[in-house]
Amino acid sequence: MFENLKVIQVIVTVSLNRRAASNMINKNTKIIKNFLSNARGNVALTFAILAVPIFGAVGTAIDYARVSSEKSNVQNSMDAALLAGVNETQKLLANGKAESEAIATGKKIALEYYNIALSDRKTTPGGNFDPMITFDGDAIKGSAKFDGIMKTSLSTVLGITQTNYTVDTTVNISRPEFVEIYFVVDNSNSMGIGASQGDVQRMTNSQMACAFACHTPSDSRHTPHVRDTMADARALGVNLRIDVITEALKELLDSLGQQQLGVQVKTAVYTASNTLVEEHGLSENITDVRNSLDDVTLANDWETGGTSLDYVLEELEDEIGISGDGFSQNNAKKMVVLITDGVQSNFKYKRGTVDQYAADPNFEVFRPTYGGNGRTVQSIQGFNPKMCDNLKSRNKAEVYTVNIEYTIPRGRNIDHKFTAIRDHLKDDIADNLSSCASDDENFFTADTPEEIFNTFDDLVSMLLKSDLLVTQ
Repeated sequence: MFENLKVIQVIVTVSLNRRAASNMINKNTKIIKNFLSNARGNVALTFAILAVPIFGAVGTAIDYARVSSEKSNVQNSMDAALLAGVNETQKLLANGKAESEAIATGKKIALEYYNIALSDRKTTPGGNFDPMITFDGDAIKGSAKFDGIMKTSLSTVLGITQTNYTVDTTVNISRPEFVEIYFVVDNSNSMGIGASQGDVQRMTNSQMACAFACHTPSDSRHTPHVRDTMADARALGVNLRIDVITEALKELLDSLGQQQLGVQVKTAVYTASNTLVEEHGLSENITDVRNSLDDVTLANDWETGGTSLDYVLEELEDEIGISGDGFSQNNAKKMVVLITDGVQSNFKYKRGTVDQYAADPNFEVFRPTYGGNGRTVQSIQGFNPKMCDNLKSRNKAEVYTVNIEYTIPRGRNIDHKFTAIRDHLKDDIADNLSSCASDDENFFTADTPEEIFNTFDDLVSMLLKSDLLVTQ
């Protein structure tokens, strides 16, 4: 300290004579050099000057790391909580709960999960977690913004007593959709043909002498023109097309039932001959719908027996209503699965006529026709794709078609109707059923029993492929 005073003395003694001043300057220059080389004085002074910013910088780094860790923990807790909330909302919607109830419960679950995530923490982060759950088109969106406050420790030397931070998070999952699937099975007499070539030949070579069975009304007169050959076919132990289709459809419904889709999916089964017959109405109990197929066989009531698909699909249009967006049970999406060989025949069992069959007045002609002019009994024709237009445009239904290819008996002496189907109708039927479907991938075709079962496996995969079927 005394050395410092001497330095000051040099500066203020400007009135000394030149020689004395010179001697004084030389002497004090040496003193200044000694001061500058004195490490003990330098370190103390430097440390005193730099201590505050050094401690402040270190403290800020440590507090920054604490805030980053805190934000990460909050982010993880919020993500898990929101995911739990939207999952619960999805589940409740899939079980038919109202949107407001599903959202309220989902938010409650999110809050509970958030608090559980923080329960093992020594300190609870300051701030408010307020989850929001909304619907964004076909998605359920969970979102939250957390404005946190964290008290600092070492940063207080710089006058920073707290740090504010924000965490934003969103979670999106698909919104469950509700679907009604209407299976329409052609059970006209043509579906009584043998399921395979072997079955066809066994029937043809037997006393039946016929490639397909028919199933007349139970109280009809058994004349040579109208003979019930279903019992004959059963006695031979052959499989008919209708048998294979119902068994394959049972497996399809079993697969749907295993998904435990609850009220999300309702199914119904109809049969189609001259008219539409409800075998089981729309139901969420897929097992009951499946079991109703046990009673499905060839049409054998009066006014049935032929195939009038135009009239059948017109009835179906009125039956199913308009397809919705699928976001509620009352606004379900509609799917129609039409299973047919696509061959239409103007024929029906008619009580009171000589032969007990007659032309169907509801039959709509779609040329070319064979075996008659289309308006006469026993006329046959192919499938008219325009009959599906209203289902797709007015009802807005998703249409699937399954072409069960008509099995043509082999041999020279086969019925002229079979040759007409083989030579003129079969290829067009496939094209027209494909046009009836809503999309190319909605069209399926099969011939043998194995192909039919494989096709129905593909069909159920197609139905489950859609986002609208959310597995619980």
